[in-house]
Amino acid sequence: MFFQGLRDRGRHGVDGVISDDHRGLVNAVQRPCQGATWQRCQTHTMRNILDATPKAHRARLHADVRAIFEAPDPAKARTLLDAVLTEWADRAPQAAKVLEGAFEATTAILVLPERYRQRLRTTNAQERLNEEIRRRERVIRIFPNRDSVIRLLGALLLEIHEKWKTGTRYLDSAPAPDRVGEPPATVGAAGHGGGLGARERRRDRWHQGQDVGLQTSGPA
Repeated sequence: MFFQGLRDRGRHGVDGVISDDHRGLVNAVQRPCQGATWQRCQTHTMRNILDATPKAHRARLHADVRAIFEAPDPAKARTLLDAVLTEWADRAPQAAKVLEGAFEATTAILVLPERYRQRLRTTNAQERLNEEIRRRERVIRIFPNRDSVIRLLGALLLEIHEKWKTGTRYLDSAPAPDRVGEPPATVGAAGHGGGLGARERRRDRWHQGQDVGLQTSGPA
């Protein structure tokens, strides 16, 4: 309902969604954000992998998985994945299974130019914003009504929005001329003049690093 509410209020053209692997959350965004690329939070994924790893091997496996996440392109990431799975299949089979299952979603970010990846590979930005909201909310403790919540938190969000617009840019969302990998060369559906369909246009903008859209977080 939350994501549908965003759509009803005008949020459209979402090209990418960043979240953890909470099934309810992932399912909730599929309909209102149909066609968007899903980036699974790398921080949450790393935690899931290490939780399935024997303690003696965690430091080494952490370094190997980090190399995959920081690969220069999807092809290199796939090569590193194959090597890691071969090495750890016997010593940490559960961790290898988690990594293999999460690979496609956690490396979706690699189709973007490198300058966007650091900010968009995790839900850290959303979680920091949530912490700031909670810090203000704890001061008030009890709000008299819904309007008072909107006034306080709305003012906070406007303040942060202005800082991001006029101060040091958290993310430069200018169109990116350079791409990593090839965008899908898909012919549009009938009635669209032979151009890209809505899903393909959104995917193409994601590849260009434009208007990435919505970031969410929930329990791992």
